[in-house]
Amino acid sequence: MHTSEPPASGDNAYGGNAAWGKYTAPLHYLMNSNVGYVSADITTAYDHDFNAATRALRYWYREVLAMGGGTQIVWDRVKMLDASYIKHFRWHLSAAGTPSKTGNVVTTVVGSSAIFIDPVLPTSPTVKIVRNLNENSQSVNWRVEINDSVTGTDLNALTVLYATASNGSLPTTVAITTDANH
Repeated sequence: MHTSEPPASGDNAYGGNAAWGKYTAPLHYLMNSNVGYVSADITTAYDHDFNAATRALRYWYREVLAMGGGTQIVWDRVKMLDASYIKHFRWHLSAAGTPSKTGNVVTTVVGSSAIFIDPVLPTSPTVKIVRNLNENSQSVNWRVEINDSVTGTDLNALTVLYATASNGSLPTTVAITTDANH
């Protein structure tokens, strides 16, 4: 939220998201000493100034599994109104490092830490590293854009985020099934 905007209030402020979404039950989660998991419908983040019945985004569900040891798995399921609409996910990275790409895996190192972004699904992703610029065309930070090279109204994306030491490497990641029901 920009500092010039008034404080959030009303129905759209539920969950601390101001006009960009609200908590809608049920929020499914599990937290214990081994894993953390959350599943949420974040579609309402796109309701600001849009009619929900006619907006381009029909739904967006996100599930996150934190497995410990620096491994996070993020599953996004998106449906758009029209197959011609661009569907991609953006992972923003620090300006303190310069990301690189090997195949579809993006790596960035900052100080003694590294993060790997590995898109497991879609099976044929398009992965781009983009430099974010401010209104004066000055460099701000980086982002990674992941989208499906196959057009359609749906995007089913499974991304592994792995944080490790700067000299660490990404463990092997493999989709064990691409069944839509799993």
